[in-house]
Amino acid sequence: MNKSIIDELEDLKELVEKAKKLPFSKYITIDKEELLGIILRIEAMLPEEVKTASSISKQKEMILKDAYEEKNRIIKEAESEFKKMVEESKIVEEARKERKRIIEEAEEEARKIKEEALVFAKDLFAKIESVLNKAQNTLQEGKEAIENEINNK
Repeated sequence: MNKSIIDELEDLKELVEKAKKLPFSKYITIDKEELLGIILRIEAMLPEEVKTASSISKQKEMILKDAYEEKNRIIKEAESEFKKMVEESKIVEEARKERKRIIEEAEEEARKIKEEALVFAKDLFAKIESVLNKAQNTLQEGKEAIENEINNK
């Protein structure tokens, strides 16, 4: 069974709580190997959250790039459609109006796509920030609990 950082911190807390107290002092004895093992497992888990944040950043860049490419494709398509209409029609003014409308629609669609991509990326960053803050708070609480336990012995 894979343990979470919280589980490992609980193991660390339990290790401190069950440690034997040295007579006539506030100090305790802890199995060094067991303590280092827990710390190493916690360290091994933390980079995954950092990798996740990096991956989300790359996804944001890809979404923005795709939105930009889609905008350009829509604009090119609109321009191509405009040229075709001018060639096929003798009513040039009507073709100009249609060109303008198509380009405005394309630009509006591209703006909407970009805005949605930015909102998506912002939400992802907020979620990752929340996860990282929770992990940091948990680590701080674990550290404080250990310090309190040490100071209370």
